[in-house]
Amino acid sequence: MALERVSWESVRTFISTNTLNFNDARFKRKEQIICTVLYEMLAERRRDIRPTEICKIAKISRTTFYTHYDHKNTVEQHELLLKGKFLMRIVRVGLCKETIFTILLKFVREERGYFEATLPNSNYWLLSEIFAELRPKLACNVTDKAYYFYVQQQIVLISSWVQHENCAPERIAAYTHKMARMNVMRVEI
Repeated sequence: MALERVSWESVRTFISTNTLNFNDARFKRKEQIICTVLYEMLAERRRDIRPTEICKIAKISRTTFYTHYDHKNTVEQHELLLKGKFLMRIVRVGLCKETIFTILLKFVREERGYFEATLPNSNYWLLSEIFAELRPKLACNVTDKAYYFYVQQQIVLISSWVQHENCAPERIAAYTHKMARMNVMRVEI
């Protein structure tokens, strides 16, 4: 998916200008309504979701919608916001793999509505982006192809946990351990 229309910098600016709103109860309630509608549409494999459709289904005004999203590319902006939320948790440099994967799985659990809507449709964009950002911490001295296969294996584990174990919190430690033990394999083709 091309994200040239929504830049990471614009999302960061949007987050900083709306920080006060994130603590407001009404804002949170409307955000939840918008996310529910967005996730229902994503579950139907829709990517071309327009603000007008969300406003109609969520029964909110366009003004309310644009208080939450400042861009017409709602899906892309929402995914970049989620990516930003995760990256803010991984700012420490010296994290071990188990800690990184624990933080990742807790994040997936917190945002399970998004992942439950997208993973069954084989939409791994956000997880792929997260793993691209984690590459220096997980496997910096490997080929792109080897890291790609490593990431796909990790995504399969996460997807299995989301789809078959309903993001069970008591299974986070077991999945974290499996993910941390997985090594990047040499790929020769």
